[in-house]
Amino acid sequence: MTVLEIDKSTREGTATFANGEIAHIVSHAVYASTNTWTGGTASVVSVYKFDDGSGFTLRWVSIYNVLIHRCTGLFSEGMGRFAGMTGSATGGGEPPGRLASIVLWTGAYELKN
Repeated sequence: MTVLEIDKSTREGTATFANGEIAHIVSHAVYASTNTWTGGTASVVSVYKFDDGSGFTLRWVSIYNVLIHRCTGLFSEGMGRFAGMTGSATGGGEPPGRLASIVLWTGAYELKN
């Protein structure tokens, strides 16, 4: 599901991890006032929730145009098995569309308890 406004959007979907685990994601994006449909930047907060109640937040920035989409972010607010999570991730993929887009992320994190 995607809800779009001029300067922000909320997207809901799923993430599939390398180990096959699936998480539900809700992402809230705020777009720069200089953005166009062909390019721009965004600040995004994505909340990941797993079936066991665990989860985390990825706060990231996005830079895109009609050809590429690059992202970088920080992990925070871990819950359950992700409590104490710190780390970062980078991603890239399809330019963000009006409905859905795919971003492949690579990240590393530590759990500090």
